[in-house]
Amino acid sequence: MEVQVVELTDVATPLMERYNYEKHILSCFRRILSPVRRIHPEILAEIFLFTRDGTKDQSIPDFEPITVGPPPGPSPLRITHVCADWRRIALATSVLWTTITSSQTNYDPSLPVPDERLQTWLTRTGTYCPLDITVRGPRLSYTVRPAAPLTWLQPYIHRVRTLSLEGMLCQLPSGSFDALEMLKMDNCYLYPNANTNHTLPSLCRLFVEGDLYPPSYTPWQSLTHLYVDVCVIRPDMFLCVLSLSVVLVKLEVSIFEDVDAELAVADDKRIVMGQLQTFITHTGQATVWLLSHLTMPSLTTLRLVFDSWPGSIYNSFQSCSLFTLQSLRLRGGQRIDTADFFGLVRKMPSLRDISSFFALDITPTLISGFAMRSKSGIPDLAPNLEYMRLRSEDMSEVEDNAFTDMVTLRDPFGRPAFLQPNTSCGQRVFKSQEPKRSDYDIFQEFPSGEMVYIFF
Repeated sequence: MEVQVVELTDVATPLMERYNYEKHILSCFRRILSPVRRIHPEILAEIFLFTRDGTKDQSIPDFEPITVGPPPGPSPLRITHVCADWRRIALATSVLWTTITSSQTNYDPSLPVPDERLQTWLTRTGTYCPLDITVRGPRLSYTVRPAAPLTWLQPYIHRVRTLSLEGMLCQLPSGSFDALEMLKMDNCYLYPNANTNHTLPSLCRLFVEGDLYPPSYTPWQSLTHLYVDVCVIRPDMFLCVLSLSVVLVKLEVSIFEDVDAELAVADDKRIVMGQLQTFITHTGQATVWLLSHLTMPSLTTLRLVFDSWPGSIYNSFQSCSLFTLQSLRLRGGQRIDTADFFGLVRKMPSLRDISSFFALDITPTLISGFAMRSKSGIPDLAPNLEYMRLRSEDMSEVEDNAFTDMVTLRDPFGRPAFLQPNTSCGQRVFKSQEPKRSDYDIFQEFPSGEMVYIFF
């Protein structure tokens, strides 16, 4: 028996070796003929643009990098490690490399800038694709530290579309940044240089956080979006900036210390921002000061944060502006009196959505007020309202049937409203039979937390 086993093994061994060899050859042919190898290089290049795991910061919409290629995220180098063909195509796809970050937080004057890696990356961007560049210099401090240079940007200034600057940096290189649409300065200080000359003909979005040190050559007259987040502000300088920003459509402001300025401003001394459509504040100081000094006749979206509701200041602002507001969002420290809120809303029949975050007490009186109808049969408050978001410390004072009854009474056909089942913990969602507004985007903005949503 052992002899037979040995003989059969001697016969089977070469057969298995031949089988494995031919299987390997067949596998090679299959790989060569694989459908992925027949994809046209231009199509592969488009696929490569989706390989980076960038996610946008929705907390500051309209100020995300205006990217041409993939969003910021992990390096596209991983695509080049799959195979030789993919590496060749990826390296030849200039748009894949157009999002660039140069970190010089520990800048050493004895080392070259740009380093070999940054220079290689810049070379791969080609000669035509617009660029999204972020430069991080040493952090602002009271100790003497050299600022990181920006001279390496010189050959690319005509292609930079989004430029994000952080920390201590030398002045931008001279020349015209023809393609620059967005400039972000995050706790950034550009050391002045009298020998430089700059123009930013296409700049329309400016983001300033930390300290308000915008470049002297900022084209305020062409800005459409301005975001300012500072601790202290010079009132006269900032009001001058706003008076120059004649085409601004969105203004977002945070000021964390009290503004040392007069609040009683005559109507004819207010700054008229004729094209401003969206006005957002994130601090009570910004709300009180700017409402006292500005007029916004084209305003459609208003989001205010306040410590205590500045009723008289807001009423003056509204009477001067005479805007047709569509979206109102309030976040308060102290609650607005329900009667005062009804008076505010009654002056704005164009409202389509209302959001309150600790700005109102959710009471039966508040909900029943929105159920009242005028003599003509239309809702007395905000007849065009599409949805409401309400959040307060006590969310249980109003029963579910009070919300559904209110939505039913506002329905032009009296169709019964309902409480949506299977919602997230702490959320109550009330809907009419045919809601005017989809709930997808709203739930994306506020995915969790105790909240009452009402869709009319």
